[in-house]
Amino acid sequence: MPKDMKNTGSSSTSNEYQNEATENVHRLCQLFVTICGELLREVIRLRINDLRLKLDEYEKVLKHICNASQRKILYPNSEDKQTDLKDMDLSLLYILLRNICGIPAPKNGWGDKQEKSDLSIGACIDRIRVKRSVLFAHAYIGTIDTDSFEHNWDYLKKNIVEIATECNSVETYEEKVDELYDCTLNSSETKTCLEIIIKMEVIFMEDTYVPPSSVNLKSTITVPNLSAINHIAYVKPGSLWVAGVCTLKQIDLAGNLIQTVDDALCYHGCFAVTENGDLFYIGKDRHNIKRKSSVETSTIVDLPDYVSIRCICISQKKGNLLVVTRNDLKTQRHRVVRYDIKENISHVVLVDSIGDPYKAPFYITENRNGDIVVSDQGNNAVIVVNSAGQNRFIIKTRDSGFLPCGLATDDNGNILVVEGHKETYIYVFDQDGILTRRLSEKRDRWWGVCLDDKRNLYVGNRKSTIDVYRY
Repeated sequence: MPKDMKNTGSSSTSNEYQNEATENVHRLCQLFVTICGELLREVIRLRINDLRLKLDEYEKVLKHICNASQRKILYPNSEDKQTDLKDMDLSLLYILLRNICGIPAPKNGWGDKQEKSDLSIGACIDRIRVKRSVLFAHAYIGTIDTDSFEHNWDYLKKNIVEIATECNSVETYEEKVDELYDCTLNSSETKTCLEIIIKMEVIFMEDTYVPPSSVNLKSTITVPNLSAINHIAYVKPGSLWVAGVCTLKQIDLAGNLIQTVDDALCYHGCFAVTENGDLFYIGKDRHNIKRKSSVETSTIVDLPDYVSIRCICISQKKGNLLVVTRNDLKTQRHRVVRYDIKENISHVVLVDSIGDPYKAPFYITENRNGDIVVSDQGNNAVIVVNSAGQNRFIIKTRDSGFLPCGLATDDNGNILVVEGHKETYIYVFDQDGILTRRLSEKRDRWWGVCLDDKRNLYVGNRKSTIDVYRY
C-alpha cells in the first residue's frame, strides 16, 4: 500500500471529504488502481518469464487489438524506453491476460456475463473488468451510497482472493484489501487514482464477438412518395412520424397519410415526439425548433445564424428537450443543451466542447439511466456521456469502418444502433457499451429506427417502406 496510508483499525475520513458517499468512490478507485492492478501484474509475471519476448511473439495480434496509446506502451519507438507493467492500466493488463498469458476462457467466454458458479481465474478477471466499467459512472457522479459500496467491495474482494490463489498469496491480498478498507485516505493518492479511472473509455466492437441473430418480421408498412426513411418516432395510440427525402409525415400503421409538415429539415435526427403526441422539429434553416400540437404550431427555440441545430430528442426521464448545436464560426464548437419545455423555455448547457468529443453528430437519444447517447459520424463512433454531460465511453472499431446512424433504447437500457456504412446490421449494446446482439442483415435498410410500447421494432428502408419486427 502507499506509504502515507496508515491503518486506523476503523474506517475514517480526512477533513477533505465532505461525506461518506464521496469517500466510498475514492476508496473503490484506490482498490482498482492499486490492489487490482498489482494483482493482475503479478499474474502476468507468474505466467510470462520474458515479457519482451512474448510481446514480440504476439506483436501482430496485439497491435491489431490495442489502441494507439496502448501500442506505444507495448512497443515504444525509443530503444532506451523499456516496456514496464507498471505503466499499464487495467484495460491494457486485461488485454495481455486474455490474449498472451495462456489463461483458459471462462465458461461463458471472454467479455460475456459470467456464471456465479464459475470461479476460474478468467471469470474473476472478467468480473473485475466489468465492475471497473460500472465504477466509471460513479466516479463521474462523485458518490456511491454505503449499501452499494459494501456490496461492490465484498464482490471485488471475493474475486481478488480467487485470483490470488494462482499466486499463492491469498493472505497477502486479503490483508491489503482489509487495510485499504480501514485506512485514512490520502488526498493526493485518491486524486491520481480517480483521474486514472475516469479517463474516457474506448470500447472496441471487435473485442466482443457476437454472431448475427435474426428477428421475426411481422409486417411491412408502405409509405407512398417517401424514400430513404432516415428517422421514425412512434406516437400512441398507433401512428408514426417519419422523415425521408424532403418530407416529414405522420402516418397510421397501415401507411395512410394523416398529415404532412412542409417546413421541417427532414434529415437524420430532425424531430422528436412527446408522450402526449406533440411534435418538435428542426426548421429547414437549422436555426430554430418548432413545436406542433393538436392546436397550434409555434417556434420555441430561435438561434443566431452562426449556430446550427444538428439533432434533437425528448428526454425519457424528465420529458424535456435535448438539442445538439454547432457554432459554425471558426471554433466549430458542439454543445448538448437541455431545454425545459414544460414550464418555460429555459435551458442548461450539458456538453460544451471544441471539436471533441463531437465532430459530426447525426442522432441523439437518452437512455433510461440518464445517459446521453450520440451517433457521431465524424468520429465513426457512438459517444455516451452521463446526465451531467461527463464522459462515460466511446464505442467504435479499430479500422474506423463503423458508421453509426439511427438510435433507439429499450426498456432494459440497451442501446440500438443502425449501421449506416454497410447498411446491414442493427447493433445492440448494453448500457455500459458491451455488444450483446447483432440483428437482422438486410441490404436496402436505411437509418430510421424506433421501438413502440409493445416492443415492436420499426426500421426504415431506402424504398418507401418500414419493416416491423418483433424485438
